[in-house]
Amino acid sequence: MKKNNILEHKLADLYFDSESNLFEEKWKEGTNQATDQDYIDYQHLKLSIVSQYPVELFLCDTNNFFYTINLEMQTWTDEVVMGFWNQTNLKKLAFLVSKGLFEQVALEQAMAESTHKFPIQYFENEADALNWLLEK
Repeated sequence: MKKNNILEHKLADLYFDSESNLFEEKWKEGTNQATDQDYIDYQHLKLSIVSQYPVELFLCDTNNFFYTINLEMQTWTDEVVMGFWNQTNLKKLAFLVSKGLFEQVALEQAMAESTHKFPIQYFENEADALNWLLEK
């Protein structure tokens, strides 16, 4: 895989591999200091950038994700972020799980708010996540 860094942000970095149409999002340490507005602003920026690419696969590395998604933000994430993904050609979404138990539970709840047209899986290591994403 040849990943190109397409966004460096205080909350996360985004990479794109044009050979497999795979986006990778790596959340950074310090997300526990993020406000709801920081989270919203980053998600809008990410979706704006991602919409310019033929994304089919998405790997979200939440190892350093310590922003707790409250109930209001869970609903917003489902409606706005997951609503966006449901309108794209996304085929699979994989998460590398957060080290923070509460953050991981909140993240999974946000993803489970409604039904999605693509499968979502959670993994503890990147190799397993990539194997699952890239299998035909």
